[in-house]
Amino acid sequence: MDTNHAMAINLDTDVLIDNQPMNDEELTKLHESTLQMFRSNKIGPKNAFDIVLIDYLPAIFEGTSFEDDHMNNFQSVGTTLETSGNINHHK
Repeated sequence: MDTNHAMAINLDTDVLIDNQPMNDEELTKLHESTLQMFRSNKIGPKNAFDIVLIDYLPAIFEGTSFEDDHMNNFQSVGTTLETSGNINHHK
């Protein structure tokens, strides 16, 4: 079994349905799972269309505050944008 496909199976796809509202917990789970896939180099052409992080970027960034820990949050936003670019690249 292909490792990219195996990782997509392990990702909780119940929270990855397009155009459905997500609560904060689901957004956090989507964000963290997708970043973990990116860090593990598990995003590829076979699973990129199943990852809906890009659809929820406004909601994810809306919850990001730069007041408390400016540098850490800036890095998080940068990593999220890099991950989104990687997903788009594989589409």
